[in-house]
Amino acid sequence: MGLQGEFKPAYYRPYTQNFNTTIFLLVRSSKSAAGLATVIELEVRSLDKDAVVRRVLTMEDLLDMSVAKPRFNTLLLTAFGALALTLAGVGIYGVIAYSVTQRTQEIGVRMALGPSAPTC
Repeated sequence: MGLQGEFKPAYYRPYTQNFNTTIFLLVRSSKSAAGLATVIELEVRSLDKDAVVRRVLTMEDLLDMSVAKPRFNTLLLTAFGALALTLAGVGIYGVIAYSVTQRTQEIGVRMALGPSAPTC
């Protein structure tokens, strides 16, 4: 049920004693999952032609679905943080540029007159 869900106790019982129509089949293999899905479906169909294979998922797919929402939230928070940092940088640049513009004439006069003699 995902990485955040609570774990419930599980038990196994024979198929003949299972009154639920949904069955989960777990397969471990060293082969790629893409080719294995069709092989599994063909094997299930050979055992029971009326059986419906609804979804074939790999553990990577299940893990990706489990962490999709926290991953999206983290990405969104990162985007907002980057936007805030950019706005803060533009704001600081604007304040400093305005301050320099206001004092440009004063800086020009000081440069023209030169530094005053030090007083001891």
